[in-house]
Amino acid sequence: MSDIGDFETIPDFSLPASTGQTLSRESFAGKVPVVLVFLGDLVDDLGLLHDLNRHLSDFGAERSQLLAVARATAAEVRSLAEAESIVMPILADAAGAMSRDYGAEDETGERNRLAIVADEEGRVVRRFQPLPVDGAVGGLLTTVRALGSGAVGAPPDVSTRATPCAASTGSAATGSRSRSNARWNVSPIPDPAASRTRASAAESTSPDSSR
Repeated sequence: MSDIGDFETIPDFSLPASTGQTLSRESFAGKVPVVLVFLGDLVDDLGLLHDLNRHLSDFGAERSQLLAVARATAAEVRSLAEAESIVMPILADAAGAMSRDYGAEDETGERNRLAIVADEEGRVVRRFQPLPVDGAVGGLLTTVRALGSGAVGAPPDVSTRATPCAASTGSAATGSRSRSNARWNVSPIPDPAASRTRASAAESTSPDSSR
């Protein structure tokens, strides 16, 4: 079983999905962050699946890809997705190889419900294990939003667990956001106070202001 530490790159995968596609790590590498949710059981976790599916557009709004992973065949995940009107992709990990690589299944075949959030380069920024059914979506969305704002992240040589941190305020925070957002290729958040100062200065020096 592979041991995925924080800020390590997620193992490769390539599996058929309920959407009829074959999805892999390379499908999203360098493009968007990925949220992988490993289900304990396809039927028992149906409520969680529906909850995730209802919030699929919220994850899309944060420019991230949400994927569920089930220990089931391609035919089974397609059938369930059609019957339950689930549009979120469900990866069919029939042999359990991906689940074992990610620590969602042990050598005895016992499955653990967990979730992993990785940035657009495939680096693990947070691992939810075990993943609670209640409040799971909220925790995942909070992490993705923090990732987009630069609040989650660490240098490559840091191996401690990542947790979202509260946003700071003031001029020092503005500089911090600019540096953090550069890592995630997100435009820095404009400082309203600085904008008003620049506008006032422009008005005082314009030709019309002397009349």
